[in-house]
Amino acid sequence: MPRGLYPGVLPAITSATVTRLMYCEHFGLRQYPFALTPDTSNFYQGGNRGPILNSLLYAIDRGDGLIKVVGEVGSGKTMLCRMVESILPASADSVYLDNPTLGPEDLLSAIFYELGLSHDGPVHRLFMINHIKHELIKRHQLGRRVVLLVEEAQNMSLESLEELRLLSNLETSQSKLLQIVLFGQPELDEKLLHYGIRQLRDRIVHSFYLTPLDYDEVNRYILHRLRRAGYRGPNNFSTPAIKSIARSSQGLLRRINVIADKVMLAAYAGNAHLITGRHVKAAVRDSEIATPSMAWYRLLAGALALGVIVAICGSYAAELNGFAQNMWRSADPAVREVAPLVSVEAQDYLSRRVQASGAWLSVIDDSQYSIQILTAERGSEPALEAFLQHAAEAGVIDDLYIHVSEVGRYSVLYHSYTSYQEAVAALQVLPSVLTLYQPYPRMLRGVRRENR
Repeated sequence: MPRGLYPGVLPAITSATVTRLMYCEHFGLRQYPFALTPDTSNFYQGGNRGPILNSLLYAIDRGDGLIKVVGEVGSGKTMLCRMVESILPASADSVYLDNPTLGPEDLLSAIFYELGLSHDGPVHRLFMINHIKHELIKRHQLGRRVVLLVEEAQNMSLESLEELRLLSNLETSQSKLLQIVLFGQPELDEKLLHYGIRQLRDRIVHSFYLTPLDYDEVNRYILHRLRRAGYRGPNNFSTPAIKSIARSSQGLLRRINVIADKVMLAAYAGNAHLITGRHVKAAVRDSEIATPSMAWYRLLAGALALGVIVAICGSYAAELNGFAQNMWRSADPAVREVAPLVSVEAQDYLSRRVQASGAWLSVIDDSQYSIQILTAERGSEPALEAFLQHAAEAGVIDDLYIHVSEVGRYSVLYHSYTSYQEAVAALQVLPSVLTLYQPYPRMLRGVRRENR
């Protein structure tokens, strides 16, 4: 690839993999320093992450019950969760749940099977609770403790959070049988203020908060990641570059990683070893990360544009704006990315699949499972139509069913299976068009209850 003076924008790359390997060689690295995957070997103990990890392990060892960890998007919650899981004592067993949209009964099913329990016939709630309790007692008698780690807990329904509270009540006369650690965004704190789950809130013994990194911590974090990747030279990020990264990322680890990776790629393209503010500006533009000033500018521009539309189109603009807000509130953010929207004439898959689903649910057994592909709120119909068009092109439209709850939420389901294990096996071979939104097995009894 030709290399010359830094052009002011990120270069067009024909082979990203080759180029990144070349920038690793350019800076004397043995691996990518800012990969987004939560590799626990890259865990950064600064920014209070180390003390929080130690406090979590201490609370788990004491058997303190319910624990909560809150942090903004990209603040490092998943990395912290993986660290807890990786360094639990040998006497502890972890149950990891990364799907917060499970209903109460599906939540029990997931824990039931994660504990290695199974049953040939229909599995009901009371049956699962009894068997989970007996399994926890058995492990307690063997000197083992069980830790339930729940990610993205802010997306759990109030009913599922209440189910967690009931599980947290399982105990002997001296200790809890199940430790529960909730990892969530700040919205989790808002949800816990709901009067209906005040009992759960009162049982939370410890609350930890992952705060954004300040300028000094951003500097140390970047150098830490470079050292972990094999860099042995002096810090090649200039002070203006660090300040710009700290400001643009707002101290959030994921954003720092995205910007820093693109920055090093830009510096390599310009045959430079010193990272400057100019490289950071190019990386931020390429990443489309809105700084506070940029976010304000976009908000203002959007408001002005909406005002013009209202002036021209009157009530039609208000309707359009309401539609956009409904789309933005989609239960699954990925649904918003299914584009382009289809024309009005093509919008018939949704109604047909909803009608087929009514007949399907009326005859299928409660104890069977399906695979939930995605959920979406009322107002997302055009995006759903686009998704269904892709499914039709892939030849799987006839196996998709769409259940509409009383509040208007769409649940897109795929096929039916006689057992949880069969559904899990089917997950591994789903067509790619159905794997974009983190699908998971779901008991059909829970689907039906959404209309009660």
